[in-house]
Amino acid sequence: MQRSFLTKLLVAAAALALACTSDRSPLPTQPQPPAYSTSSFPGCDVPRIAQLVKALFPPGSKGDLAQRGISAIQSSLGPGKTAIAQAAMFAFVKATLADLAAGTLLLPSPTIAPSTSAAVSELFALLYQCLGLTPPGDITAALSPGGAAAVVAPTDPPTTITTGGDHPAAGVSIGTGAISTTQTVLVTIAPDPAGTNPFPNTAGLQTFPPFYEFRTTPDVALFNKPVLAGICVDLTNVPPVQAQRLQLAHADRSTNSTTLQILARQDAGFLTNCSSFGSLGSGTTGSAPADRLGLLARLAQRAVALLRPQPLHAATLVSPGGLGGLTSNFTDFRAVDPGQLVFTQQPTNTLAGAFITPAVKVTLTKQDGITTITPTTADSVTVAILTGTGTASATLSGAKQVPLVGGVATFGDLSIDQPGTGYQLTASGTSPTGAVPAPATSVAFDITEALLFGSSSNGPRFGDGVTEPHPGSLFTINQATGTATFIGSTGINSDRGVPEVSGIAFDPTTGILYGITGSACTGARLITINTSTGAGTLVGIIVGAGFDATTGPLGCPGGSDALAFSSDGTLYAGGWNGNGPTATGGVLLKVDKSNGAVVAVYGTTSGIHLASTRRTGKRFRLSR
Repeated sequence: MQRSFLTKLLVAAAALALACTSDRSPLPTQPQPPAYSTSSFPGCDVPRIAQLVKALFPPGSKGDLAQRGISAIQSSLGPGKTAIAQAAMFAFVKATLADLAAGTLLLPSPTIAPSTSAAVSELFALLYQCLGLTPPGDITAALSPGGAAAVVAPTDPPTTITTGGDHPAAGVSIGTGAISTTQTVLVTIAPDPAGTNPFPNTAGLQTFPPFYEFRTTPDVALFNKPVLAGICVDLTNVPPVQAQRLQLAHADRSTNSTTLQILARQDAGFLTNCSSFGSLGSGTTGSAPADRLGLLARLAQRAVALLRPQPLHAATLVSPGGLGGLTSNFTDFRAVDPGQLVFTQQPTNTLAGAFITPAVKVTLTKQDGITTITPTTADSVTVAILTGTGTASATLSGAKQVPLVGGVATFGDLSIDQPGTGYQLTASGTSPTGAVPAPATSVAFDITEALLFGSSSNGPRFGDGVTEPHPGSLFTINQATGTATFIGSTGINSDRGVPEVSGIAFDPTTGILYGITGSACTGARLITINTSTGAGTLVGIIVGAGFDATTGPLGCPGGSDALAFSSDGTLYAGGWNGNGPTATGGVLLKVDKSNGAVVAVYGTTSGIHLASTRRTGKRFRLSR
């Protein structure tokens, strides 16, 4: 029969006692459990376990309890007893953590371990190996002041684990059933003061210490239900407005930790001393049921906090407890500033129904309002009319949610249908990471009553003897009566030697009014028109491959008397190449609005007049 695990442990302990100058008594001999071979666990270093147990646990009752714990583990190391062995090991780990927190463990000789925490960390790792579990690795930091460690079983009541004794700076609240129904875990929280742990902050969000690594061993890839993690953020020199938007973030396992998951803000009420931002304290671990403070006690605690005078300081603005968030898995947690939205191109006074130009722009920036944050995820910005501004029945139209491109959201087709004064827009952000940047509000602007403009051709008209008193001019038209009010002449002559405007259209992307000189038989010049004075500016001759207004039949060589814009600002014109059997008839022209050049020609069935709907960008024609 092979020697048992416990027998080996006692032999190793006895050998160590003979070689040691300490006056400690060897562990007492216990009744031998059934023999069991550890050959199936080649990583089980029995002599080292014996050495660590002897170095950590004082002689007497503590040593006896430790020995019984090891015996319980050893006696369960048989085929088909995995669950029993793990339960015994976690019971030993839990008891050892309690002794560590109480300060009753010994400081090992430097030749054995550099510290008590380091010795406990190694002992736990060896026990995990003996049971065939992946060891937790070096958890010395979690077992030291400023860290935390606790055993959580599937059926445990809601449990809160916090660091730092009386001054906890980080913690987690785990509800019953959050972990697997078959696996007890060791939860550790270790400070990461230098911020060296993986944190995929590709967008360059500002981070705020302290940083903490949260882990479970065995690893829990996904909790059955979210748990509440929290950190007391150091808000030294942090403006209150920035403190109010901080969120807890960590690497997102669903993206293989290549992006951040930014958690919605929650009050980590179990971190009760956050507002003082004192030291981390000298306690080793903290673990208590989450419901230790009853509901009435917690309400009373909050009531006292509310009645106490509060200075206007950033430390009072995060939450009554720590900065928290619900998470489904553990990695490295830090507080981040998701940024703020800023209107970098404000909305301007605009006609009702017209596009707001220049295009409204909203930028995601850091606290300085200058440095742009460029997300690597599909972040977007949504704008809306600020409630209580402008006209109550007004509707904002256009693409109201657009993506952030290079950190900037551009709204090129916004319009408001009702006239009114003092309109303001709001901008809010969304992100697949969960980031919630601070919203923005625009400056006030007005939406004015849309004017109906008309233009005049020249005269006399078709030999009827009537002469146009204001040829080639711009008018406003009263929409109720149809009365035209003269604004001014364009001052640009057609082929007939006098000003003539046969078609006008507004560019919806710029608000510029364009016009056509001449008519179907008198040339085709593209002009822009000042809506205040009527004065025209020549852009260019409408001519190009496939269309030349000078090549039509004698008496009506050709021209254009129709303009229309699509919603994206593309200019179209109706073209006409003469009358009679030799004429080419009407065509639709796509025109370069910067110089009048024809860039495309589309055949029609004698179409000559155009209209477009701004909402859909569709164009319609009226046959001549």
